[in-house]
Amino acid sequence: VSCGSGSPDSGSKAAAPGGCAKTWKAGWQTWADKVAMPVWCPGWMPSPVDAIIHGQWNTARVEQHQWQLGYAWLEEGQLVHVVFEGYPAGTFPPRCEGVPCFGGEEPGSETIAGHVVHWYDHNHASHSGHVAGIFTSGPDTYVVSIHVASPVSTKAIAKRDLRHIISSSTELKPS
Repeated sequence: VSCGSGSPDSGSKAAAPGGCAKTWKAGWQTWADKVAMPVWCPGWMPSPVDAIIHGQWNTARVEQHQWQLGYAWLEEGQLVHVVFEGYPAGTFPPRCEGVPCFGGEEPGSETIAGHVVHWYDHNHASHSGHVAGIFTSGPDTYVVSIHVASPVSTKAIAKRDLRHIISSSTELKPS
């Protein structure tokens, strides 16, 4: 499976009823408590990565309540790289080396599971080479992005997988 090319019939993790996968929920709840803001726990991820925080495929960091969870798998030239970020009110958009981290906004937006999602495809830093879906919930901004690893993965496949991740996600508020 190439980056962003997972589908439920290719071994990807299926969404649990009600969203957030049961095996991922405790870690994401702990993460919400750590970053002191709601997080959106996915119920589905492209194969072979999962959404276990501090698991085999995960990196995690927090800087001044802005947070990032990255999931990456690379083998035999195939890459799956999914990044989640959360920005409290007033901290979005971030800058990367003097330029906006997210660029190439597509015209229009799309509503996915009640979220108005804006698509970006000319991104920097950890989102370089990614398609990013960006939405707000309350005062906070959330980013989910997937690396496009051509020629196997395409922008269309990445957006399909992002739609699946966003639609399967459940909000978890800090305890």
